[in-house]
Amino acid sequence: MLLTDWGDYGHYQPLSLSWYPYLFGAATAWTGGQTNPEEFDAAFAATFLGRPAGDAAVASMRRLGKAVTGPSLGLRNRSNVAPALFDDPLNGRLAQADSQSVAEVHAAATEAIEAWSTLADPGLRQDYGFTARLLAFMASKLHATRQLQLHLRTLPEIAEGQKRGEWLSRLDAHVTALADSRARARALRAEFEICWLRHARRSEIGLTLKQFDALDRSYQDALAWVTEQRARFAAGQSVDDNMSTYRPQAVALLWEQAR
Repeated sequence: MLLTDWGDYGHYQPLSLSWYPYLFGAATAWTGGQTNPEEFDAAFAATFLGRPAGDAAVASMRRLGKAVTGPSLGLRNRSNVAPALFDDPLNGRLAQADSQSVAEVHAAATEAIEAWSTLADPGLRQDYGFTARLLAFMASKLHATRQLQLHLRTLPEIAEGQKRGEWLSRLDAHVTALADSRARARALRAEFEICWLRHARRSEIGLTLKQFDALDRSYQDALAWVTEQRARFAAGQSVDDNMSTYRPQAVALLWEQAR
């Protein structure tokens, strides 16, 4: 039996996330492919996590693992949550991913954050928690992108007066949300570096850090463009509702670099 763990063009998740499939693979090899998932989960909870069978920590792992392969997110041997994480925050290609699938990732990640916060092993607690926060951030980012695009498309139809003031406030809220999301991405970059160095040398850490850095530059461009559109709207000028003037940087995400 051969079990491979690929990290083409950079691993963005900690090594700890691989222990569940490593051990499931070992159990499957031992039983000749007859491993019962429920029995394995009970053993994994007790032996590896020091938790009782049926514990929420393992159930959350299962739920989140299923969520990232939902409609429009799952691929044959990977998941679109990876490029979605680093995609442009204003007009990313995956902004129109199935909304229910994205909502389930957010719900599953939020549940996992709580379930994994009480793990006894500090390394597992920190690595699992980081991964859950990373996925919750990705889902929030996709939702925010979709909402901003929707509001931009409806701006030309807004009448003068009070309603116009309400939409200016909404644009202000989008600018604030983009800035907050950028700060959150920067914090996750710093946490990624800490998680990496608990397991490995610096060596090729730059492969992934450059993805976070490219995302930060994308946030800078997005903030500048939305702020400009807000100023135009406030001055009664036309707004680029289809984002034809927005020129995001061309970034090859993770394995896409091979193309």
